[in-house]
Amino acid sequence: MNAPDNISAPFEVPVFVQERCDHWGKLVAIYGGIYYILGIGSAVAAAGAAAIGGYAPAVGQCLAALAAILTTAFGFIQPRQNYQKFRKGWRALDSEIMRFKEGMGTREDLINTVTRMEAFFDRYEDETEKIGPRHAESGNSTRSGVEA
Repeated sequence: MNAPDNISAPFEVPVFVQERCDHWGKLVAIYGGIYYILGIGSAVAAAGAAAIGGYAPAVGQCLAALAAILTTAFGFIQPRQNYQKFRKGWRALDSEIMRFKEGMGTREDLINTVTRMEAFFDRYEDETEKIGPRHAESGNSTRSGVEA
């Protein structure tokens, strides 16, 4: 059955905007997966090292080393922070795409959302670079509230 003539077809989202949204969505899934794999893996390896270490020292040492490696990777990759950053960008752009498809937004709104979220990513990364031991000594160890 065909749609009635008075219902307009959805507006066509620019390819580069849709690709950006899809990419951010994939990054959300990737960083979310990394978060759970590294977090649960390091906890299980540490618990295994503690439980088995007295009975099988070599296995306990291997599990302890694995826990250390996974924990280090977790701290280096920062999957939770990256997940949250890209989730915020994906949600904002996905919502704007829905508005655009329903005729409630403009192409300019889409481009402004992409630009705003890219600027948010830059500010977020700048702020997280400030957090650390060298800034903690100066009293600047907290975030100033990054808003998009």
